Amino acid sequence: MFGVGNLDNNGLFEAIRAEKEKKMNDGSVGPDYIVTNNEKQQVTLADIPKEQLAKLMEEMKEELKRELKSEAEKEADAERLRKEQIKKERQEYVQKMKESDESWMDIEAWDEDGTGAKIELDWNDAFIKHLRDNGIVGTDDDQVVQKWLILLMQDMTGKMEDEKEEGEFE
Repeated sequence: MFGVGNLDNNGLFEAIRAEKEKKMNDGSVGPDYIVTNNEKQQVTLADIPKEQLAKLMEEMKEELKRELKSEAEKEADAERLRKEQIKKERQEYVQKMKESDESWMDIEAWDEDGTGAKIELDWNDAFIKHLRDNGIVGTDDDQVVQKWLILLMQDMTGKMEDEKEEGEFE
């Protein structure tokens, strides 16, 4: 048995990992064996008692699960950072446009949790001035934008009805 019984699973695990990494790095092929640190002997996996090998395999699976979970957590962190960066860039853009003298309005829609679309409107003072100059009035900016949206929807609905009538055959 080459003294395999004297090795604990952690020692076997590290020795097997080192041998696999060595094979991957130098491209060598051949039987899977390890060289034990304490006795400098070659041991094949067949030399390891089945009970110890089964326990070793279970420990290796658990370590792989931990490594995979760690990778998944890293990916989740990277995705969270990416979303935070996008949000920050959007906030900077919105702030820049709100301060602009050019008429600006933005509609952002998203489905946050699968319950339906959420819509966020942003505009600047120049947009409100443009609407008021064109006859859309209200008690505050929100009401002016609401009236503009209603007019926009009515216009779109009218155009869709016109297109429908043009396409009908009698």
